[in-house]
Amino acid sequence: QGLGALYGETGQLVQAREVLLKAEHIRRELVESDPSGYNSRLATTLDSLANLDLAEGNSKGAISKWEEALSLLAFYDSNGGDDFTTIKGRYCFCIGMTYFNLKKNSKALKSFSKAESYFRTVFDRDSLPQMFEDYYAMTLSYLGVLHETDKENEAENYFLESLDVAL
Repeated sequence: QGLGALYGETGQLVQAREVLLKAEHIRRELVESDPSGYNSRLATTLDSLANLDLAEGNSKGAISKWEEALSLLAFYDSNGGDDFTTIKGRYCFCIGMTYFNLKKNSKALKSFSKAESYFRTVFDRDSLPQMFEDYYAMTLSYLGVLHETDKENEAENYFLESLDVAL
């Protein structure tokens, strides 16, 4: 997994895909025997593959992988364990960005709205800076952009809130 990400970060996309596909195969086998122990790890591998797909221009493949990662993390909602709310928010943000770049605004809006919902449940303005705040602020900004033409007041509220979160 880590080696695949390293290859991807250095532009060695063929090697990255080879390593990540091996990791995916192994983790799929492990998920079958122990979902609570490996669903999140397979989701992480799928996230890396989605980013690789996106870098190679395969938006549909990226979205599919992030959606599968979200469904894997949903396992923990009903079975306890770690809280993956912020990670689910980030995956929804990535899906929203991909749809936004494809000019599929209704799908982007739906994904950004899901991301906002996840981030809103865990965001605490009074706490120390949190790792996901940038994604949350960008989610709110894109929601503002998507509402500019039809809901001007709502758009303005999203923009103001994004500034509040970012600061």
